[in-house]
Amino acid sequence: MVLGNNPGGSMPFQRHSWICRQFNDRVSYSEIGRDLAVRYADPESDISTAARTRIRKLDEIRQTLGFNRFEHTETFFLHSERFDKCRFLSRYIKYPLVNAYHSHLRNYLKPHPVLVVGVISSRDPLSLESIRNSPWLRLQADLAGMDLDCARLQILGRKNGKATTGLVVQGNKFMTCTMGSNGIPNGVAGALHRFRG
Repeated sequence: MVLGNNPGGSMPFQRHSWICRQFNDRVSYSEIGRDLAVRYADPESDISTAARTRIRKLDEIRQTLGFNRFEHTETFFLHSERFDKCRFLSRYIKYPLVNAYHSHLRNYLKPHPVLVVGVISSRDPLSLESIRNSPWLRLQADLAGMDLDCARLQILGRKNGKATTGLVVQGNKFMTCTMGSNGIPNGVAGALHRFRG
């Protein structure tokens, strides 16, 4: 299982109006989901290079760990090109719809190994303390069933001597942390393979 941030800006084939034109009302959500998965994996897809790279790296992780598939979920379920995490946490986190979604998501992820795709500010050094001090990363960890107070951090990358990417580990729950980017850092597949032993 993968837990991302939010779906980003929408593409035409993700819009409700497009889906309604393509599928009749007897088609199940899972069938539509399979169609979308094929579109995301298509090398000619309209998705961004960053999204394509993220999917490729997740598939490499899946293969390295010997899984036959991965399932991608989102911390917030609506498309938004300019998603403001601070505004979301201060204004919308308590909305009944968001609470219901988070409750279902938490229960859904609980029994599974989960990889959280985390982004951390470049203002502070990458450390467990800076990760624990991020309200957004704490929310993601909570949804994934990860206890950051019992987790450990493996640094995966440095730039100019400063840790810039890492992998947080707690049981079968993992979180990538990359300064300023929601990409999957290089070296995650090998690090996950070592931790899973």
